[in-house]
Amino acid sequence: MRTAAICGLAAAIGAIFQTPVGGGIFAVEIMQRKSMGYRDLFPAILSSATAAFLSWILGLGTDYAFSVPHAFMEVRMIGWLVALSVLVGLMGGLYTRMYAFIRRLIRRERGRVLLKVVIGTLIASSIAWAINPALMGTSKSLLHAVFLGNDGLLFGRLPQRFSPGWMMIALFFIKALCNCITVVSGMSAGFTGPAVIMGSLLGAGFTTLIGIPRAGPTYYAFIAGALTAIVGFQVNRHFTLYDFALAGSGRKTDTSI
Repeated sequence: MRTAAICGLAAAIGAIFQTPVGGGIFAVEIMQRKSMGYRDLFPAILSSATAAFLSWILGLGTDYAFSVPHAFMEVRMIGWLVALSVLVGLMGGLYTRMYAFIRRLIRRERGRVLLKVVIGTLIASSIAWAINPALMGTSKSLLHAVFLGNDGLLFGRLPQRFSPGWMMIALFFIKALCNCITVVSGMSAGFTGPAVIMGSLLGAGFTTLIGIPRAGPTYYAFIAGALTAIVGFQVNRHFTLYDFALAGSGRKTDTSI
């Protein structure tokens, strides 16, 4: 039962995001974070890779696929990549604490639930619309702006008075805030898609701020590096967002199967 559940999650992530290896690692990290082992990791990666391949040959497509240079990142930048990995973990912890705080503040299970849903949705959508409408929904156009260097779409309704790097860092926090408000208020939304957007914004923003040329192999490696995902998770593995989301309260719970 454990293996079936892990493989099911890995297949879904692999097909949606076209990540044959990352989908398997993600599934094991979430469902077996306290006892990760080969017996779980191998079938998870196999399931994720199979699902990604089948979705590709069936032409199902994905909103998260981009054309990138067929070249390896600059090896001398590996230290900065490790630094980004730690930063991702710390920011993930901040994202988790933001969710826990908003959950305690709204207390969706008590009082007028429908009213909280409406008000929460209006607040989140208004924040996103006022700053950058591309933050709403799947944020596909925002991802394209990050990957292709479209600063006009990146800044949205704001004047371009500061660097694109700082703008992407700011959008990370705004996307996190809107996502937390939406989920806590009761609207149908999740964490995986927004987390992909936020991770891309954080990686691209950090990379731009340290002077790495945009649209190059090192730039893309910093946005989607497997090392960043693995190290970032280890930094924050004992304080994950899913602990709070599944607990039904602001307290942590054991999500291992």
